[in-house]
Amino acid sequence: MTSKPPPEKSLDRPIFREIRVRISCNVGTGVAESIQSALKPEVTQEPNPSIDSHLSVQGTSIIVTLEGNDVPTVRASLNTYLRLISASAESVATLEASR
Repeated sequence: MTSKPPPEKSLDRPIFREIRVRISCNVGTGVAESIQSALKPEVTQEPNPSIDSHLSVQGTSIIVTLEGNDVPTVRASLNTYLRLISASAESVATLEASR
């Protein structure tokens, strides 16, 4: 008796219907609101229409929420936001240290 090979997966259809990522970055008191304000243009003019992005503030943290259906695009967008938040937080820390 021979066994049938498993059916091949079709690469024509996406594996995921929706990908949702939510990450919280603790940036310190008063800094989260400043970063949210600075990144607002990035959210309102997302270069990729397949990504829905949202920034919010909870206490000392900025919350990034991304939704899409393409893993590489969501990952690239997440990396972009993390770099922007990191650069913004470092800039604020440098300014505060120079006072």
